[in-house]
Amino acid sequence: MSNRFRASYAFIAAFIFDLRKNRFIELGDQNTVSCSYWQSLLRLGTVSAVSSGMLNNTAVVTTLMESVLKNPFHAPKKLLIPLSYFSIIGGTLTLIGTATNLVVSGLLEEQGYPRLTIFAFFPAGASLLVGSGLIVMIASRWLPDEPVKADSLRDYVLDAEVDVGSKLVGKSVLNNGLRSLDGIFLTEIIRDKQLMSPVSPSELILSGEKLVFSATSRK
Repeated sequence: MSNRFRASYAFIAAFIFDLRKNRFIELGDQNTVSCSYWQSLLRLGTVSAVSSGMLNNTAVVTTLMESVLKNPFHAPKKLLIPLSYFSIIGGTLTLIGTATNLVVSGLLEEQGYPRLTIFAFFPAGASLLVGSGLIVMIASRWLPDEPVKADSLRDYVLDAEVDVGSKLVGKSVLNNGLRSLDGIFLTEIIRDKQLMSPVSPSELILSGEKLVFSATSRK
């Protein structure tokens, strides 16, 4: 491997790792996970694959993993494995998407072949992404659907009673924004002395009932 290639690879590696500190991936991280599992999987796959084409795979997974773990709709195990596969496959889209492509480019250049362009791998990478993506989508139905244990989330518990004139009354949990609270998760609803758990995003809030939240403190 030539010294020029080593220097170029070291520069690119340092550059893409440094991008973890800005908001490039975070812009695509917003609202990635929704109440629809298939829509969430498609969004997550698109964002992770496209980002991995230009950035380091580890940086992409690390950034998106936080929203997956905190999402209130789906078990993290149903999304984390697809996230890993989409990020790996997305790295095949461009020359700098994965170290393997850079190594191949360097070896070809040393043998006297023309230098590969940044999108030289795109046709093969896109075909691989579509084919493998369909397999991941189909196989994801067999992934474990285990919710996060309450003990792992509950640093402390708080509850609130819904007043008669509250603006929450008559609206669903999702429409009231109770699924997008930072560090707080609606775990139970006590209605007419009956406990409702887990709470569906489409569940309507009624007056007089008690909402029980589990909260985690950030470290």
